[in-house]
Amino acid sequence: MPFAWVAGDEIYGRSGRLQQACEKAGKGYVLAVPVNFTVTLPSGRKTTVAAMARLVPAAAWETRSCGPGCKGRRDYAWAWVATASPRHWALIRRSLGDPADLAFYYCHVPQGRPATLTALVTVTGKR
Repeated sequence: MPFAWVAGDEIYGRSGRLQQACEKAGKGYVLAVPVNFTVTLPSGRKTTVAAMARLVPAAAWETRSCGPGCKGRRDYAWAWVATASPRHWALIRRSLGDPADLAFYYCHVPQGRPATLTALVTVTGKR
């Protein structure tokens, strides 16, 4: 069965082998990662996704729905941050009711596909 995206929880987000397999196969992914997951920023500085979330300016957060759930729309504030790789992003989901409630994702968008916040949020909602 053909598919373009892979979405998964933290157990999958920790798997470098899964990430490599998806990238080799030309599949995009949005994988949940733990707060101590490390990314390299375009500046070359390494940081955890949790530390990076504290640096996101207020204007960078966008409210989007990741799709319908059993209780209706699942609206959250979202921010995405570029990494040193032009094909990878860190995605942060923040609860509208509790700004301290954060979730983190590591994303890959294959060459030839546009990278958009809408696409990544939609994939996140499918997991």
